[in-house]
Amino acid sequence: MNSPVWDSVVLRYAGIKTPLYTSKSKVDQAEAIYKKLQEWHDRHMRSDHGKLILQTFEEMVPEHNRISDLKKIDFALWQSRAEQGGPPDRR
Repeated sequence: MNSPVWDSVVLRYAGIKTPLYTSKSKVDQAEAIYKKLQEWHDRHMRSDHGKLILQTFEEMVPEHNRISDLKKIDFALWQSRAEQGGPPDRR
């Protein structure tokens, strides 16, 4: 399966907030948020930052061809959470 992970770290990097737990429409909101997450991943993989992540990952992981680009991005963002303390500057 090649779908983004619904993860607080990745969502924070994407600048996407989750619906409130108490919201009556949280399921509909969650579907819309997941679509935003998928769109963010598509854009990010084509960005300079995304391309750098993919290039670095592929240089460091010998069997990188067995891992989708989307999963490489998720992994790198999740691993960098402690180093950066948050999402990169999106200016």
